Amino acid sequence: MPESRPTGEAPEAAGSPRSPRSPRSPASRRVHLPSAALAAIRRQAGAAAPAECCGALIGLLTERPPSSSSGPLTCEEMRVARVRPARNVAPSPTRYEVAPEEIAAAEVEAAEIGLEVVGYYHSHPASPPVPSPTDLEAAWPWYSYLIVDARTGELRAWRLAEDRSAFVEDDLRVFGDGGA
Repeated sequence: MPESRPTGEAPEAAGSPRSPRSPRSPASRRVHLPSAALAAIRRQAGAAAPAECCGALIGLLTERPPSSSSGPLTCEEMRVARVRPARNVAPSPTRYEVAPEEIAAAEVEAAEIGLEVVGYYHSHPASPPVPSPTDLEAAWPWYSYLIVDARTGELRAWRLAEDRSAFVEDDLRVFGDGGA
């Protein structure tokens, strides 16, 4: 997704960035997104249509104990601090590609403020915010992927399953004023 999309290669072969997190997927993940970031993603999606828009999610990922003994073994909390729009270097209604130098710039920007790139977002100009087969083919397992329906503004969060066979929907929480 963020690089050389679509490649169909394993992330290691495609030169994907390494994650400091464990490659094991959590049992559940909650993604916290500021409403101002949601508004920015929606504006970018509208402006890019009929092509897909894209960008990086900069924030922090932490593990927390489950809320109940019957819950998952671990839960992750992802807090997005800001979004970093990227230019789609392969603009299309069904694909996007973020240039490697933009991925590197997002990593540097995040590190400078003590955060990391925790995921990527893109739009679906003419379909619901559900991952496509192309999205599955190019995804990296440790990131969250936000997909916005450019027609309705609906936004959903996804992550790649541990076995890379499908996406798992994350619990998206929008907070703050002015965009939800």
